[in-house]
Amino acid sequence: MLSFKLIRCLLILLFGLSLAEQSIAQQEAEAYSGVTESRLMFQENCAVCHGESLEGTGQGSPLRGSLIHGESIEAIVTSITNGYEVQGMPSWRDIFSPTEIRGLAMYLMETRNNVGYVTSNYDTDFTLPDEVFETSLHDFSLEIIAEDLDPLPFSIEPMPNGDILVTEKTKGVRIIRQDGERSDLIQGTPTAFDDIYRLESRIDIERGMGWLFDIKLHPNYIENGWIYLYHSHRCTDCNEASRREERPVSMNRLVRGRLDGINWIDQEVIWQAPIEDYFFAGDVGAGGRITFDNRGHVYFSIGMKCGGQGGGIQNLATPCGKIHR
Repeated sequence: MLSFKLIRCLLILLFGLSLAEQSIAQQEAEAYSGVTESRLMFQENCAVCHGESLEGTGQGSPLRGSLIHGESIEAIVTSITNGYEVQGMPSWRDIFSPTEIRGLAMYLMETRNNVGYVTSNYDTDFTLPDEVFETSLHDFSLEIIAEDLDPLPFSIEPMPNGDILVTEKTKGVRIIRQDGERSDLIQGTPTAFDDIYRLESRIDIERGMGWLFDIKLHPNYIENGWIYLYHSHRCTDCNEASRREERPVSMNRLVRGRLDGINWIDQEVIWQAPIEDYFFAGDVGAGGRITFDNRGHVYFSIGMKCGGQGGGIQNLATPCGKIHR
């Protein structure tokens, strides 16, 4: 018989493994939080026939390889919408909305091409195609304008003189001249933080806070010189949450300024949330886009920056998960 000490050791080991599994599961849940409703729709409604990994089952055909009715997004949308009753494929027209059907088709396209949220190809060097692309509207080709930038610049904004403003999210703002020359980082813009970290389960996703987001010229830029810059405003020991956890917090903030050479001057804060709304949520899901309408109103998006505090994005009193004007 097993001794009491051995049984006790086994129980401690099993308890430790259970905690480890819970920790991994929690980390995986956080990493996979971006999986869309389309994936869940497929698993709940389509996988019984086509297989959870599109491999097919005894009831339905595989969705890997060549598709009988076409492989374009339009062809897949048509197949889901109309179905093929003779072949046992029902129509989903009365079950899913057109938006849901298109989302489902996009999920299938991405999964078939191995570019979904979970299996994104992040470790293969990008090669610029040199052929001419033919489309129904225009033929076009690609050329390199500038190199040695941040691998994932957040935003570019062409200027009237042909230069281009670029926000490198963890570095700052640069000007790309017409001849491709890169300026030094513009001095005086909001601070960009580069303390990046990654989850072991999703090493392709950079995480952090205090990044630069979108940059836009005011519609009357030629007359007033205003440039709008959207960023994650980060602070430490600035609200109750930060002091409690002894960690930095951040929240999206919209500012505007002007350029004097490569100096950012005349900065004004256009919108800033109450400091108590600042939280630990990172910038990978922060939203961060701005645009103007034809009446001069500026719109900006805020993503999952509140975490679950205060009811999260469903609470209309919080700034998160909303488009502001």
